[in-house]
Amino acid sequence: MKKQTYFYISFTLFTLGGVINAQNPGFTIFQNGPSMHTARIMHYQTLLPGNRIAAFGGHIPGFVRSNTAEIWDGGSNTWTQYTMNDYRDGNGIAKLSDGKIFLMGGCSSDYGVGQLNSTEVFNPSNNSFTAGGPMTSVRTMCRATTLNNGKVLIVGNWYSNANFGNICDSSATTCLATDSVKEQRAAAILLPTNDGKALVIGGYQPYNGSIPVTRVELYDNVNNTFSTLQTDLISGDPGWMLSTGYALAGGSGLSEDCRLANGKYILMAYKSNNSVNEYTLVSFDPATKIFAKINTTPSIPNYDPANGDSTGYSLWPMVDKVNDKVYFWGIKGSAPPFYTNLFAVDMGTNTLAIPTSFIPFSFLIYTASSIVMNDGKIFVSGGSYNGDNFSALDSVMIITPSIFTTHVLTTTQADNNTLNIYPNPTDGIFNLKLNPSLTNGLKIQSIEVTNILGEKIYEDVNFQINSSSNFQIDLSKQPGGIYTIRLNSEEGSIVKKLVRR
Repeated sequence: MKKQTYFYISFTLFTLGGVINAQNPGFTIFQNGPSMHTARIMHYQTLLPGNRIAAFGGHIPGFVRSNTAEIWDGGSNTWTQYTMNDYRDGNGIAKLSDGKIFLMGGCSSDYGVGQLNSTEVFNPSNNSFTAGGPMTSVRTMCRATTLNNGKVLIVGNWYSNANFGNICDSSATTCLATDSVKEQRAAAILLPTNDGKALVIGGYQPYNGSIPVTRVELYDNVNNTFSTLQTDLISGDPGWMLSTGYALAGGSGLSEDCRLANGKYILMAYKSNNSVNEYTLVSFDPATKIFAKINTTPSIPNYDPANGDSTGYSLWPMVDKVNDKVYFWGIKGSAPPFYTNLFAVDMGTNTLAIPTSFIPFSFLIYTASSIVMNDGKIFVSGGSYNGDNFSALDSVMIITPSIFTTHVLTTTQADNNTLNIYPNPTDGIFNLKLNPSLTNGLKIQSIEVTNILGEKIYEDVNFQINSSSNFQIDLSKQPGGIYTIRLNSEEGSIVKKLVRR
């Protein structure tokens, strides 16, 4: 049997060669965190309530599949390891509507070989794993997303039998087969739409990671069928391709983690022309089902292998929905040291910040998992020294971007005194009041409140407030924690933090 091969189409970085607190002036701060109990590659990394992060499965040194998960506690800055019900390497992942994590499929043996039909559910409230309903087919390199009705769509397989998907109920106890897909693929990206459907994009032809799939398919949740929405990612602009869905949102694999506060999803696409790669960020609007290129200023520089100083990029952007920023990694060089740094885009202005210098790293980050935490820092764990599947790492880095740090997204008038929130901290009920000297003529169109996981717990699209009035919101039924208040206008957004005691 042919071994499963993990294809990394991008060039990226990872950790400091034993250096702590390395800093690129004016850009980012890298700090070593606590090592994991087990070195691992290709693991999913997920934000949990209570300032925690979970790392699920992957493979460990020697290309051995893992049946363990670890949870990092931000309060104690320590890891605790747990045993899962089955091995999860090359598996799929989705977040259920109740906040539990659904894991499915993966390799049935070491070295990336074989496939499983088992599933399990992780409960973050007690750190337990329980068996879910089996899929109707064994799968590895499958991908999943949760639909608006709470059901989970699963598509894809690396080896065989990728010609249909599975649809599982909201509790992950029963999985049924879908109708046939229009094109078989592995490691796709699945994005839910506002009308309850989902798109299947990207990935590779099964058993052949060198041939990307460009067809965009639409899953109809009512008829349980697939249809071709369009033959290319960007209509009228063929040739744009996506990386695998494994590292969606930097390594969480969850579609919601690549979604901005405005509801649009952010991906990164590439196009090759005579070995020169062109890159662009792409937005997907789940309301209209339209993909659109994001024209940054300046544009993302091309990668040209003939230029020894050219920069390659990771193809899974990390989204900071609180601060409306998107990050991705850049790297120079094909052998250690790998010169690396972080690129950033302010989504309010589409401004791209390009680092002026790169930091020498001793190993590669594109095999690691990176995720934006609720405080805006980037948490990076695991990976491989040289990009292969045998040399796993247990290291952790916590990265503090030092650009675009303001929480008030620009209207030309806005500053930190534009919006007053009181009392803050609050026991549940709080008031909003605009500063009349700074908001003359500013028309607020909507307001939304999100919790520490980025979940929207309050929204008013007919929000009315002016500089002479107050607006009151009641979060008494919400648990204590940090919440984000966002007021949206035509000129920009105003973002503030609220502490619920």
